[in-house]
Amino acid sequence: MDGFSHEPSQSGHAYHHIFPEVIAMVASGRLDVKKVITKKIQLDNMVEEGLELLIKDKAQAKILIQTQS
Repeated sequence: MDGFSHEPSQSGHAYHHIFPEVIAMVASGRLDVKKVITKKIQLDNMVEEGLELLIKDKAQAKILIQTQS
């Protein structure tokens, strides 16, 4: 086993009705999301540099997890 659950999952979004507008704003450049990303990390470092940092540092807004280098 690889340690991951391969069960189907479902999730919900509280503001799903505004996502199309937000996506359009990002695509057109009207909303700069680069200012929101506080750190970029590799997938292999998700726990140490991601989850633990979010617990310790409340100033972290969004940590972008990169799956490829």
